[in-house]
Amino acid sequence: LENADTLGGWWIVGSYYAGNLVGSAEGSREPGGGREPGGDNKEEFSAKLLELARKMRMNTDSRRKIFCIIMSAEDYLDATEKLLKLGTKNQTERDVMFVLLDSSVQEKTYNPFYAHLAVKLSGIERKYRLANQFCIWDKIKLTADMKDSQLENLGKYISHMVREKSQSIAVLRTVHFAEMNKPNVKLLRQVIFDVLLNEKEDDIRLIFEVVSKNPKLNMFREGFKLFLRHFILKKKKHLDKSLDFNKVEERVKLAEFYLTTASLKL
Repeated sequence: LENADTLGGWWIVGSYYAGNLVGSAEGSREPGGGREPGGDNKEEFSAKLLELARKMRMNTDSRRKIFCIIMSAEDYLDATEKLLKLGTKNQTERDVMFVLLDSSVQEKTYNPFYAHLAVKLSGIERKYRLANQFCIWDKIKLTADMKDSQLENLGKYISHMVREKSQSIAVLRTVHFAEMNKPNVKLLRQVIFDVLLNEKEDDIRLIFEVVSKNPKLNMFREGFKLFLRHFILKKKKHLDKSLDFNKVEERVKLAEFYLTTASLKL
C-alpha cells in the first residue's frame, strides 16, 4: 500500500507490471489500457504493449495476444473473462499458462497476480490445471540458466499453486534429487519454506498425505525426504538467519511424518 502510486494492487496487473518488467525502461500500459475498441476478431493493442510483448520473447501470435489481454485487463476477473473467451482449441490453454508463468518469473519482484489468475482458470477448466503443470515442469528444466530473482519468483509461484491446492506438491517430481545443483536447491527451499512456514498443521497434513497415498510417487517421496534432511535440517548454518529454525525443524518432521502416513497404515 505504501507504494500503491507506483506499484498498484496485485489484482490490477498492468499498473504494477509495466514498470517492473525486466528489460522495460518505462511504463508500457497507456491510460485506459492497451486495448483499442473493436470487435472480438479485430483486437488492437498499443504499440508500447506490443513492443513489450516482443521484448518478453512472446514469439507467436497467440502468445502475444494473450500477453496483451493480460496486460491490458482491468483486474484479474476481467483477465479471466477475456482469456476464457479464447477457448481451448489448438491447446490455447498451454499458451495462456506459459505466458502467466513466464511473466511471473520475469518480474523484478514477485507479483502474485499471475498465480491468482492461474488458480482461477484452473478451478474453472481442468485443461488449464494440466497445462499449468506442464509449464511448471518445462520451467524447472531451465533453472540452471535462471537468475536468483527468477528462481525466487518461480518458487513463490509454485508454492502458491500448492498452498491453493491447484497443484500437488508432487509437481516437483521432475527435479532430480540424486543430482541436485545450486539453482534447484534454492528453488526447492523457497517452495518448502513458503509451504511449511505459512500453512496450518492441518493444511500441511493434506498437502503431504495425498502424496503418501500414491504408490507411483515412492521415489519422489524418498527423494523429497532426503532433501528435507540433508539440505535443510543439516544445513542450518546456510539458511536465512531470519528464519525461525525451531519452527522449520518442527514442520519438516511433520512433513516427513505425513509423507509416510499411508505406508504406516498398511
